[in-house]
Amino acid sequence: MTGEQSQGSELTARGRTLQGSRYERHWAVGEARLDRWDEIETAERLWTVRPERMKMGREHRVPLSAGALEILDAARERTGGTGWVFSNPRGGGGTLSTSTLSSLLTKLGIAAVPHGFRSSFDGWASERANAPREVIDLALAHVETNKTREAFARSDLFERGRRLMEQ
Repeated sequence: MTGEQSQGSELTARGRTLQGSRYERHWAVGEARLDRWDEIETAERLWTVRPERMKMGREHRVPLSAGALEILDAARERTGGTGWVFSNPRGGGGTLSTSTLSSLLTKLGIAAVPHGFRSSFDGWASERANAPREVIDLALAHVETNKTREAFARSDLFERGRRLMEQ
């Protein structure tokens, strides 16, 4: 593995950490590979996922913690802050392959699958951070299925989500 590929693998791992540690949205296997710099507003500490990238077709706002910003700063050094956040370490400016994240977990000896980070976040947020279910569900981009509750739920609880992500 070249130095560039090693750095890319570290960034992939850190990206997966970012994925698991930040206010999670729709993380099916491989979704992190499609994140783009034009979705990130560093000064506002905000990641806005466009509706067309979301399963339910709704914009999703993600507050970025100090730790997430550190990971993004390292990724920006590698990519120049344009295009894909976690680009292919072999060059060419393309995305990571769909199997990169799963392969990295296997290589690191971590008995987990990428989608399991959503479940881990849910458990941590409810058991360790004692976050309200509404904040956790919005963090995971879950859609309210109760039509009455949905009609009255006008907030995305963004600031409460930001406090959760700083824990």
